[in-house]
Amino acid sequence: MRIRKDMNQSLIQADILDITFSDMGFIVFLKPLTWRSGEDIAVPIFIGIPEAQSIAIQFNKIRSPRPLIMDLFKNIFDLMQVDVKKVVISDLIDKTFYGKIYLSDGLGKQYKVDARSSDALIMALRFNSEIFIKKYIIEEAGILIKKEAIVPKEKTGGKPNKLKTRLQVLEDELKKALDEERYEEAAEIRDEIKQIKGETN
Repeated sequence: MRIRKDMNQSLIQADILDITFSDMGFIVFLKPLTWRSGEDIAVPIFIGIPEAQSIAIQFNKIRSPRPLIMDLFKNIFDLMQVDVKKVVISDLIDKTFYGKIYLSDGLGKQYKVDARSSDALIMALRFNSEIFIKKYIIEEAGILIKKEAIVPKEKTGGKPNKLKTRLQVLEDELKKALDEERYEEAAEIRDEIKQIKGETN
């Protein structure tokens, strides 16, 4: 489904809550810093293995013996007096997230660069910049979370717990899709729920 870009444009500041692995791949969870009272919500963004590794390195503040690509960007930008002011998860089109990186130079000029959402998040972590996400994206893709639903596999004691918590997340997504009359998406979620229940039986 294509989301119209003229929908709610207000920005909500967010933090990276966690990075984890599911049966569908690596996920980075973005959690809004302010949201509706009583709703603990996060936006899951599926990313590739290299991007997950880069985000994990920055997120966990792991130091590499040699400069990584984002360290190289940081060193070059510092020499050129360019700073990353903020990054924005700016669009959701056909289930793909898009990002923008906002830069400023030593002369005060402002620049905006299109980026993949994963690259924007990596830049934000490396430059210690603020992360924002458009409100309509949270409303469209956000899921109600339970604390245990995003615990990495090694902390859950094995596959059954991981499957159970993934099931809880999917059931929340199914309810949200049905409430919003997104029936085609709800059917896909229902099929995945059936598959997971079959694995746990």
